[in-house]
Amino acid sequence: MKHGKKVLSLLLSLSMMVGLTVPVLAGTMDGKLVIIHTNDMHGYYQTGEKSIGIAGVKGLKDYYTAQGADVILLDAGDFSQGTTLVNHSKGLKAAEYLVSAGYDGVSLGNHEFDFGFDSLLDIVAVLKAGKVPVLDANILKKGTNEPYFGDNIVLEKGGMKIGVFGLDTAETQTKSSPSSVKDVTFLDGKEMTAAAQAQVDALKKKDVIILWHWYIWELMMKVLADAQLMLQMQ
Repeated sequence: MKHGKKVLSLLLSLSMMVGLTVPVLAGTMDGKLVIIHTNDMHGYYQTGEKSIGIAGVKGLKDYYTAQGADVILLDAGDFSQGTTLVNHSKGLKAAEYLVSAGYDGVSLGNHEFDFGFDSLLDIVAVLKAGKVPVLDANILKKGTNEPYFGDNIVLEKGGMKIGVFGLDTAETQTKSSPSSVKDVTFLDGKEMTAAAQAQVDALKKKDVIILWHWYIWELMMKVLADAQLMLQMQ
């Protein structure tokens, strides 16, 4: 980044299945940007011995906000399926929890399609009503070049403009029931690379965050390299 602000990135992953200790910070965090990121939560929203829960995530955001930091809270998918707590409502409870925690944006994972496309639309509606945008630049309305949900947002934090765009794994097409993906097309391979590059181009002159739900790190890095995204994001 070319800004004078320091960026503190806190990556909360592995379904929040690890304990978290908030560091003791000297002074305030005025002028700092904190990025809190979750993924693959799979319904573990309750606080327990192995999970900080959604209350812990919100508490973390509130803590850094109280210290004077600008905070961005994002999720990269697989948030709506995995425990009885969220499965019973077909993912709606998960969406409500994300809204209550104050997420700034999410991308979808393959498991968001597990309850069927109509249930996914209900989840998205709850998120949208709670002002949590769904970002997936490579999920298109079938037969069009238009993203079905959304592609990117620009967040303004402390004088900085931060562009965020999302991508979902194209394996969703084969890992989900055909009826769950019949209304959408997933861009993959070179087409997904082109979609990612288009997002970086659209967000030029801004710092960029990619919300990417993908399993294979080597393939992800290859796509980034092919699109020269790493160079353009520096």
